[in-house]
Amino acid sequence: MNNDRPSLMKNDITLEAKKSLRHRNYSLLLLIGILLAMVIVLTASSEFFLTLKNIKNILNQTSTYLILSLGMTLVICTGGIDLSVGAVLAGTGILMGTLIHLGLPVWLAIMLGLMAGTLVGAINGMLVAKLKVNALIVTLCTTSIIRGVILVATNTKSVHNFPESFTFWGSPHSIFSLFSSSLDVPVLNIINPPIAISLLLTLIFGILLSRCRLGHY
Repeated sequence: MNNDRPSLMKNDITLEAKKSLRHRNYSLLLLIGILLAMVIVLTASSEFFLTLKNIKNILNQTSTYLILSLGMTLVICTGGIDLSVGAVLAGTGILMGTLIHLGLPVWLAIMLGLMAGTLVGAINGMLVAKLKVNALIVTLCTTSIIRGVILVATNTKSVHNFPESFTFWGSPHSIFSLFSSSLDVPVLNIINPPIAISLLLTLIFGILLSRCRLGHY
């Protein structure tokens, strides 16, 4: 009788896993169905909706949110939450721009900005994981601190006038212009740097979550 208990437990776990997978598939199909319905309705409502120009505009506007949501997905998968992503985005952008105005090379300013964002994330993670402070409180405080630092550092003024080597990565120009200035393929020309970066990161995170041990941890 005791020998059958592990087998029964294993079967129960397998059934629960199958139910969870089935539920996830249904949810995914529902979201895809809603998205397709929205596309059909909007296409019927406006002749300009399903055009390459508008598709590029939509992808460009959502690329930043897509990149932020990838990191947030990992946090939520662990049962956490992070309210500081917007403030960190703004803070690292201000830091990069300020460093460029101080004369640092663009590549170095970008690297230091990314390192600063990583440091903020590491501090948040340490406070939550090691000191057991509630993630909601930690990231809310981080948001307030970063916003305060930004206001003081910039004197409430915007930071602008950057070299083209920096602004290119947020520009509407095709990413393929880096390799060829004579490329004339409309479908490829809609892929500007923000869209390309967001798609590349989506692919990497998809592989990480579905094919790597860390994603199943």
